[in-house]
Formats: sequence, structure tokens, C-alpha cells
Amino acid sequence: MNYNLAMRIIIIIFGIIWGFILYYLLFKKILRKFCFIDTDDCFQLKYRKYGTSAIVKLFNTGAWMWYDGENIFIYENVTGKKCDENYSPVYEYSVTSKKVIGFTCGPTIEQVEKYYDQKGAEEQYLFSRDKIDYSDIDNIIEFLINKDIFTIEN
Repeated sequence: MNYNLAMRIIIIIFGIIWGFILYYLLFKKILRKFCFIDTDDCFQLKYRKYGTSAIVKLFNTGAWMWYDGENIFIYENVTGKKCDENYSPVYEYSVTSKKVIGFTCGPTIEQVEKYYDQKGAEEQYLFSRDKIDYSDIDNIIEFLINKDIFTIEN
């Protein structure tokens, strides 16, 4: 009787040890790669594409970006700016000059998402461990171009 109990305890301890070894040697690398753990240095976004246009939500900052095929519209906290009821205050970014042109009134996020719904564009997600400065809009846009989310035609 004591032999069976001792054997079961040894098997349980051995199983726990193997579980930790498998987790640290195999599963932790996979979980980290796909940003399930250690998410502080992970760049996460969801996007929808149709043709050369795309809408992107940056989870790290909460900002939205919409590329209409010509310019990029950045939906962040635009303070002190008012637009008509069917429009949102946005920053307009010129792809050719690679700088923010200024403030404008653009369609709301809901209207843009409705457009992608009508076109049947599916939501896609991207998780990356690339080093990105979230405060540098040029850096983020360059990242989105390199990942072929924003298709810039010359």
C-alpha cells in the first residue's frame, strides 16, 4: 500500500517537473512570440484592407488610422476642434511629404468601418515584437507600409 502511494507521488512530482520544463523550453517562446505573455514590448493592431485603402486600430495607443489610398487620417484626441455631426476631427498625414498636413474633418470611424463591412473586408490582427516608438507617427506609418498594411503607390 505504501509502495503504491509513494509511486503515485513520485509520478505526480515527475509530471509537474516535466510540465515546467516543457513550458519554459517550448510553450513560453511560442506564447511570447504571439504576444500572449510579456505584452509590454509588443506592438498590437487590428486592421481591415480593401484595395489600396486600410483602416487600422493601434491597441497600444488606442488611436485609429485610415489610409484612403492617398492620405492617412489619424483619429486621436484632437482637442479644441469641432466638426459637423457626421464628421470627426482628424489629423491628415501626407504620404508624399511624410508629415502631418494639419487638422481636417473626416468621416467618423463608424462610417469608415461601415464601408469596409459593405466591401466584405475581414478583420485581421498583427502582433509584432519590432521595436516601435509609439509617439513617433512616422515610425508607425513606416512600419505599416513595410508590413504591406498601407499600400503606397508611387
